[in-house]
Amino acid sequence: MPENITIQKNPQLPQSMDYAVLRELGMKYIEGLGNKFWTDYNIHDPGITLLELFCYAITDLGYRTSLDIKDLLAPAPGEKADYNRQGFFTAREILTVNPWTTRDYRKLLIDIDGIKNAWLFCKECPCDEMYLYASCAKSILQYTPATEHQIIIKGLYDVLIEFEDEEGIGDLNSGKIKYNFSFATDAMTTVFATATIEMRLPSWHDVEADKPKYKSFRNALSKVTGVTVRFISGNKGDNLDIPQSELGRALRRPIFASLDIEFLPDAADETLTEVLQLDDVPFSVWFSSDAERKAIQLADLKFAIADASASGIIVKYLDKIKKGDQVIAETRVVLHGHRNLCEDYCTIKAIEVEDIAICADMDVTPDADIEKVMAQAYYLISQYFSPDIKFYALKELMDSGVTVDDIFDGPALNNGFINNDQLASTQLKKVLHTSDIINLLMDIPGVVAVRNLVLVKYDEEGNRIESQSWTMNVSYNHQPRLYIEGSKFLVFKNGLPFLPDRFELADTLQVIKGIHSQPQYSVLENDLRVPEGNWYPLNDYQPVQNSLPLTYGVGYEGLPPHATQQRRAQARQLKAYLLFFEQAFVNYLSQISHLKDLFALDTAVAHSYFSTVLDDTQISDVSSLYATVDGSVLTQATLDKLAENNTTFLDRRNRFLDHQMARFAEQFADYALMLYSYTGSKQVADEILIKDKISFLKDLPFMSRNRARAHNYKDPAPVCSNENIAGLKKRIERLLGFKQAENHFEYYEESDIDNKLYERRWRLKDENGKLYLSGTTRYYDMDFDAAQAKAATEIREVLKYMANPAMYAVQQVKKWVINLKDPAGEIIATRKQVFETEAEAMAVRDEIVAFAKKLIAAEKIFIVEHLLLRPRNKPGVDFPDGDPLLSICLSPDCSVCGEEDPYSFRLTIVMNGEEGLANEGIAFRRFAENTIRLETPAHLGLKVCWVSTTQLEVFEQLYCDWSAELAKQEPDAVALYLKLVALLNEFKQLKSVYPKASLHDCADGNDENRVYLNQTIV
Repeated sequence: MPENITIQKNPQLPQSMDYAVLRELGMKYIEGLGNKFWTDYNIHDPGITLLELFCYAITDLGYRTSLDIKDLLAPAPGEKADYNRQGFFTAREILTVNPWTTRDYRKLLIDIDGIKNAWLFCKECPCDEMYLYASCAKSILQYTPATEHQIIIKGLYDVLIEFEDEEGIGDLNSGKIKYNFSFATDAMTTVFATATIEMRLPSWHDVEADKPKYKSFRNALSKVTGVTVRFISGNKGDNLDIPQSELGRALRRPIFASLDIEFLPDAADETLTEVLQLDDVPFSVWFSSDAERKAIQLADLKFAIADASASGIIVKYLDKIKKGDQVIAETRVVLHGHRNLCEDYCTIKAIEVEDIAICADMDVTPDADIEKVMAQAYYLISQYFSPDIKFYALKELMDSGVTVDDIFDGPALNNGFINNDQLASTQLKKVLHTSDIINLLMDIPGVVAVRNLVLVKYDEEGNRIESQSWTMNVSYNHQPRLYIEGSKFLVFKNGLPFLPDRFELADTLQVIKGIHSQPQYSVLENDLRVPEGNWYPLNDYQPVQNSLPLTYGVGYEGLPPHATQQRRAQARQLKAYLLFFEQAFVNYLSQISHLKDLFALDTAVAHSYFSTVLDDTQISDVSSLYATVDGSVLTQATLDKLAENNTTFLDRRNRFLDHQMARFAEQFADYALMLYSYTGSKQVADEILIKDKISFLKDLPFMSRNRARAHNYKDPAPVCSNENIAGLKKRIERLLGFKQAENHFEYYEESDIDNKLYERRWRLKDENGKLYLSGTTRYYDMDFDAAQAKAATEIREVLKYMANPAMYAVQQVKKWVINLKDPAGEIIATRKQVFETEAEAMAVRDEIVAFAKKLIAAEKIFIVEHLLLRPRNKPGVDFPDGDPLLSICLSPDCSVCGEEDPYSFRLTIVMNGEEGLANEGIAFRRFAENTIRLETPAHLGLKVCWVSTTQLEVFEQLYCDWSAELAKQEPDAVALYLKLVALLNEFKQLKSVYPKASLHDCADGNDENRVYLNQTIV
């Protein structure tokens, strides 16, 4: 029902909007300040008229100020709302975190399409049985001989994945494929029966364990072309067909088929065919009656198994394995994309399943639907064995009273939110209890009693191996599965036994599964949007004096032509007097209308006080009242300078940004003090601080949620690129004011005299504004962000080549010009300058190259995770000595306290010690190292190396070469070994360089950079 719109009789207004309160306060001030000279307070008094007018104007200001913040910040019609400019981050952006606990990782994995459940286990034994030992006598790590100090590298996980069922091919966790077929039951082929083959082919887990055998078969483009059944035997290893006379009896239990599968590794290339041989594949056949089982012929079974069509057993099986590969591939991408510092994954496997059947007698009411009751029973038991995990909508959780902080606690998911309690209840089961199952069954409507319930376990071939009446142990790291084909419920109505109809039961069970299938929600439904307000013309101003009676002569109409000069002077005097109030009012509105600029994360903001020049269109002949400023008439720019100088702006702008940072419990106090001491100019320091705070706030969502996240070392595209960095690295850069090379590129717009945009480009400048390179591409996108994204792509290309002098073309086009080209010969940047001689142009080119090298090297940060340097090749034929090991330093008496393990939870941060602030003095080093240690997760051991520019360049090349090899899906073992050897040889030689210090006598007294032992050089 729509709400009735009402007007309150006695509204409760704030004082700023209450005319009566304002007038009363004004009268008190007048009485207190002017009672000796002003005694007439009646409404006809001009002073009282002005008071009433000002009070009305203040109520208007109060109304506009009281608007909701979303209205005050709303964009004007036709403008696009830029919430990032205001630092308005959504709950999904600012409250979620990169997975930190195993619970977080489970949520992340379950969010992947195709995964039903997942588990992570800390690796307690060496990954790939890579045993290492510390030798105290030699102070080294070694593979052999074993010592009492065994090193088990920590921070590794085993990941188990439970696939979701896939429509058409069934349970991806097992290799079981069901196939319905028809066969003739008599020699005349006039009567046909239907049976179901359940073939137990190797599961995805088994296929993964024998990669070489299945490599071509499971290729993404492979295709089955034919299936040959060599023989169907009654026992493993018989290697011959079952005699037809024994087939009926043999089919009471699983039998075995040996197959030759012809396939194309690449469906597009029909010239290359391979054969996969599978021996003794167990399978069972389910019939409707014993007569049909006895009537089937061996040829019928071979014909059914050999079906190579899209619905055939082997084709479905191949689809199942490929689907599993796709899900695992996506799992690897997601896990490596969310890996934490000094952590990695030893194995990522699909969980093995274990078939458990149920046998029981069940009493139901006379009116119960047997198939419905049984379908509900099977569904509940299957959920007890392997429960589905529900996704919740944001609105659903908020309506139930869950707080926003709790809802968004954890990783950002794509399909909804997962309840922590439900997730905790879905750990791998170790024991199944019949009492739990009986309780579930008794809750089904129509069930009266459950008797003689037994749990039956089946092996991988489909043979019964164990039955229990009370509890059934589940094998280690296995997930139980309800084996419906092996289960049997005898249902009693009034003491009479009944069996459900097999086909109707299957249909009903499918309907129940459909009813309980969970919805998935889009990302847009899983976030709290930034509120959208209504735009108001906040700076629309009607001058107060235009509302005065005509007799005052200050409105649009002015005075009549016959008014005397004295009368005109009096009106002009009143207009000037009122202008003081007018300017205060209009400036107030201008400040409100620019509220979005006061808190904007935008370096283009140049004012914190905003004002408006009133012109003759607003107040008649007001321009004649303005005095000249520096010999010129008053303009908007002049008024802005009068309202705020640069010192005031820098101070206020920094304080506004401090407020923004404080909202997220962040501050730059220590960095600001350090910057003031090194720049020697508060103005320069304040300007730098504004840029650094804005950069920090813009990157805050990334830094906040990814504090402990590492880079993705398995992503080959952005190796050693700023597109793929650890959250800690980004945070260090921002807290220390480091600029990545990209930050020196400026994106700008130029307009013509009519203020029409005609050019958008980028340019490269140094800190002093000197221009080095400019972009050659103009961007005409109406959307600024789209244009900037295109420019960023070109800038990344420029960064690849701008430090290489060979990529510059110095050529004569009338005069000499300098262009930067890519390997294809396309011009990607230019120097907007011409030169008289080639020598002059070459000198400038060398200047650009030198600046580029300094720019790229000055503030580089490499976070080296020792865990990734771990050995992957044990001593053997291919690698007699195994992979090289990190060095250690132990005392001969073996009094160790963790230093014997250089791999577990250890970081080395490599930085340039010769360029930028790092070489200005030891104080910055101390500040930087303290900041880095405070920001690094507390459980990680940290070493910071300040190396020379030359050593940094060598290390970078070796580190990036090794990283590029490691990033491959299947790294070349020899190449990875050689690159690791080269990297570790250089890594062991890294040593810090120190800033220069000077010795001074007592008379000089200059101690700006004092001499410190082991911290400076003289």
